[in-house]
Amino acid sequence: MYVFTSSIEVPAERAQDFEARFIEYMGTTFRHVQGLASAELEYPQGQDPRHTVVLEFASEADCAAFGQADEFAAVFSAGSWERAGAWSA
Repeated sequence: MYVFTSSIEVPAERAQDFEARFIEYMGTTFRHVQGLASAELEYPQGQDPRHTVVLEFASEADCAAFGQADEFAAVFSAGSWERAGAWSA
C-alpha cells in the first residue's frame, strides 16, 4: 500500500460543514480515483484543530497519478475549501 496524508486546519465553528462536505467527496469524487483502496477522514484530537485525510493506494503509480489528477486539485488545491464555502478564512 502507498499512503497519501494531508492535514487541514479547520476553524471549530466550520468543522461540521467541512466534515459533511469532505464525507460527500469521499462518496462521490474519490470513487473515480484509480487505484484508491481506501479513504479516511481523521478528526481532530485534543487541542489540535487539524483534520487529517488518509488515502491508501494500490500502487505507487496510482498514488503519484492522483497528485496530478483533477480530483486532487478539486479537493486539495489551495483555497478550494474556502471557495466552496466549507469555511471562510
